[in-house]
This record gives sequence, structure tokens and C-alpha cells, in this order.
Amino acid sequence: MRRLPWAWVLFSVVLLILLVAALVGPPAILRWDLGQRAEMLSPAETAGATNQIRSAILQAVGTVVVLAGAYVAWRQLQHNMRAGQAQIELQRAGNLTDRYTRVVDQLASTDETIRVGAIHALDRIAAEAVTERAGVVALLATYVRVRAHHGWTHSDDPELPLRSRASDIQAALTTLTRWIQPEVVPPQWLTADIAHTDLPNANLHGCTLWHVRMRDINLAGADLADADVRGADLRGTVLDGVDFTGTRANRRTWWPTGFDPKAHGISIEQTETAYSMWPPKTPD
Repeated sequence: MRRLPWAWVLFSVVLLILLVAALVGPPAILRWDLGQRAEMLSPAETAGATNQIRSAILQAVGTVVVLAGAYVAWRQLQHNMRAGQAQIELQRAGNLTDRYTRVVDQLASTDETIRVGAIHALDRIAAEAVTERAGVVALLATYVRVRAHHGWTHSDDPELPLRSRASDIQAALTTLTRWIQPEVVPPQWLTADIAHTDLPNANLHGCTLWHVRMRDINLAGADLADADVRGADLRGTVLDGVDFTGTRANRRTWWPTGFDPKAHGISIEQTETAYSMWPPKTPD
């Protein structure tokens, strides 16, 4: 059995008391107020005084009813606002899903301009919806692995910046690294996987590569100045000619065999406060 809200129970009790008082209370109230002087009143005076008391009680009943009506209207307004907000959120989620679906279709386009536009659309989606950021990072990491697989680039253009050879791959790298949250330890050690790719002369200046799997990547000539590679897996990665000015690493960054990060001026962070609750797993 459904319980009545306490407000309605209180309203019903107060209304009942006032109605009973309006019916049987005026004579008692008159005697209580005038005492022995009440017996000295004429029948007409007694009736008039009783009617005045009853009118005052009925006015109080009307006030209670008005207040109850205002309360009901307020509750209904709150309900309508919540329902409206839920509908807005539902529409927003539907629009986001539609946009996401269109973007995924556009990423498969043969037109590089359309693909770059789709990547920027994913950037806007990540900016608008916090819950979609991990998905955007994973999708763009997959895109980079597919588009920049080993052997995709030509041997006659190794000196060209990545943005000149493949603006979509550079845009994907820039966008996915923007939405990786530093200091947030993932359930596994991995935040994104762009391993086994050729990314020579890529621009990763100031990018967040926190716990990114970058194993066996060709990063020759890349710009990693001011980048955050804490916890990243760089084993087997080609780092010839990479700009490491201001690059941040930590004791959980995995380097290629024989690579000396300190000799390249890389700052090694010793504190590991981000791992205090749960240390990440060692990468495969």
C-alpha cells in the first residue's frame, strides 16, 4: 500500500481540525474569550459573535486551501522541470549518437578533407561530453594504427612533416592526446594504443602521452618538446632526431634498449602520487 506524503497528511489534519472548529468551536471559543460575560449577551449578540468567529475560522480554512494549492502547483512545476530536463538530456544523447555515427562513417571516406573534418567533429564531441572522451581517444588511436601502419609512408618523403604527408593522421594524434587525462590511472596501464606505426616528423609538441602504448613506432625527427610521456611504453621505438626539450617522464616510462633519457635532457619525475591507490600493470 502506497504511503501518503507527510505534507498531505499534515494538510489533511490541519484542515480537519479547522473544519471541526468551524462547526462546533465558536460557542466554546466565545465562552473561553469572554468568560462569565458571555452569559450576559443577548441571543442576537451571541449569534453575531459566533458567526464572526466561524467566519474567521473559515477564512483560515481558505488560506490553508490556497497554500495547499500553491504547494501542489510548485510540486507540479518541479515535476515538469525534471521531465523537461530528462527529455532534453534524451534528445542530446540521441543527437550525440547521430553525430558520432556520422563521424565514424566520414572517417572511412576517401577524401582526406572529409576525414580531417570528422576528426575535428570528434574533438567537439569530446569537448561537449566528458563521458565520450575515452571513446574518442580509443577510436582515434585505432584510426592512427590503421592509417599509419608500418610501411604506409613513402621512402622519398621522410623529411616532410607528418601534417604535410597526412594531415588526417596528424589531426588524429593531436586530438586524441588532448583528451587523455594525466594523473588518472586507468584500470590497465594503457590509455591509448598507437603501437607499430610509422609517424616520422610527427608534431607531438606539448601532447599528453600519459600511459600511451607507443611500442615499435618510428618517431624519427618527431617533436616531443614539452610532451608528457609518463608511463608510456616506448620500447622498440625509433627516436632518432627527436626534440625532447622540456619532455616529462617518470620511472614508469619504458624506453628503447640502450636509450638514456637523462642524456637527452628528459626530466624524470620521481614522485608517483598518481599510483598511490593502485599501481598500473606492466605493459605486454
